[in-house]
Amino acid sequence: MHQTTYGMSERLLGAIVAIHGDDKGVVLPPTVAPVQVVVVPIPEKGRQGVILEEAKRLAAELGDHARVELDARDLRPGAKFYEWEAKGVPLRLELGPRDLAGGVVTAARREASGRTTIPRGEVVEGVRKLLREIQGDMYARAERLLREGIVDIAAPEEARESINRIGWCGGDDCGHQIEADTGMSLLGTPYPPEPFEGTCITCGKPAEARAYLARTY
Repeated sequence: MHQTTYGMSERLLGAIVAIHGDDKGVVLPPTVAPVQVVVVPIPEKGRQGVILEEAKRLAAELGDHARVELDARDLRPGAKFYEWEAKGVPLRLELGPRDLAGGVVTAARREASGRTTIPRGEVVEGVRKLLREIQGDMYARAERLLREGIVDIAAPEEARESINRIGWCGGDDCGHQIEADTGMSLLGTPYPPEPFEGTCITCGKPAEARAYLARTY
């Protein structure tokens, strides 16, 4: 009998932090971020009320399309930026006097450097587009790092501190021997199967499928 689980647990959160995090803190993909967009008003002396009201309208407008937080606290913008970056919010929208004058909103992606502007009248679609791009770019980067961490080996002594791709006949005895020889865990074979022509690295018999081997913690 074979059994597995597709339930979500703390391990998924740990994987997200480990794969996407950086020196500034957590970086969350939009699909799982509790707050996808934070709106930060940039005050100007004598116009705080006007800017705050427009920021409220902006947050309300986006509220039907994303998980939005308006940060109207009496703090310097830099302190707010630092906090929301550490929390991994994917997208920050800044609204200041220059933005109001130009009819735009300034957008900063958490996982990328630099800023861009979105026309105020196109902000909903612009934000939705940016969130899709962030999600896609983060997935592509994680997949690239995964592929770069896979190495093909032909003998147990070649095993590295990485994800090792091997030929395995599928026999239990060979599986246990591979683990004993390398001190690693046999993670199994991929589904759908990956085509493979070669031999088992333990017994030398023909192997029709690849298997993966790595150290688990």
